[in-house]
Amino acid sequence: QRRVHGTSFGYNVVHSKESEKHNKNAAKREAYAYMDISIGGSPAGRLVMELFPEIVPKTVENFKSLCTGERGTGRLTRGKLHYKNCTFHRVIPGFMAQGGDFTRGDGTGGESVFGGSFKDENFLQTHGKRGVLSMANSGKDSNGSQFFITFRPCPHLDGKHVVFGQLIKGWEVLDKMEKVETVGDKPVPTSKIIISDCGLQESPDGETKVSKKEKNKEDKEKKDKKKEKKRKRKEKKEKKKKKKKSKKDKKKKKKAKDKKKKKSKKSKEEKKEKVEEDSDDDDDSSSSSSSSSSSSSSSSSSSSSSSSSSSSSSSSSSSSSSSEPKKKKKKKSEIVPPPP
Repeated sequence: QRRVHGTSFGYNVVHSKESEKHNKNAAKREAYAYMDISIGGSPAGRLVMELFPEIVPKTVENFKSLCTGERGTGRLTRGKLHYKNCTFHRVIPGFMAQGGDFTRGDGTGGESVFGGSFKDENFLQTHGKRGVLSMANSGKDSNGSQFFITFRPCPHLDGKHVVFGQLIKGWEVLDKMEKVETVGDKPVPTSKIIISDCGLQESPDGETKVSKKEKNKEDKEKKDKKKEKKRKRKEKKEKKKKKKKSKKDKKKKKKAKDKKKKKSKKSKEEKKEKVEEDSDDDDDSSSSSSSSSSSSSSSSSSSSSSSSSSSSSSSSSSSSSSSEPKKKKKKKSEIVPPPP
């Protein structure tokens, strides 16, 4: 039994397995893109678009990547895969505004993020009202980077162009775009319509989503900042340590110098004392030598006197001795022997 599936536009599309397959995770996979528009060099406002990744995931992925510019440069055109500063080169009032040619800007250029063009995913959504976001092409299976936004319902485009989103905010900007002065189907240079900025949003009113590349950049910058802070802290700590060390070294050097000075002072004082002692000793020795010389002289004189006295005594003794035996002799002669 076939089921009826409601689309984002409020139309009932009776279809087979494809709609069932694509609408399975519709509630979970919401995606919003924005484009800041400037007309004639002055800002006109912002277009906010809801995308349908549950219905045409590849087409939505292509558009999202071109809004964020995260895929770098194209394989074929070597142009930057980004809608920023790209123009709406074709405006037909009462029909649609076409843009997305970021290489030539005239409708003959552009490239998908998958390289060249890619196939039509499906035609489940219709061009049934104003503000439909659809892929421009040059025939079957020739989707690149170009897209258009309808100014009114265009049922004749159903089954030929892949619808992948719708405008939900910025209707006044779309009105301004439709009223732009044109020559044929091209806006006059003075009223050029430019996408001054573009990207993704979390919700219709929410903050802008950041692309993977930008997120990585921001993360890298944050990490780098943290690393810088850590490095600076380390440097400060090292400087403090060095200062402390230098102070300690200075103190040690001062102490060593003071010790050396004290030692040198002590040694000088000791030397002085020694010199003074030596001089005192010399003085003492000279005085002692003089006294000794005087004593020696006195001793010599005393010795001479003693010698003389001794000689005199000896002579006297000798004389006495010489006289004494004579006396004895006299005595002997005088002694009368005892009687027998």
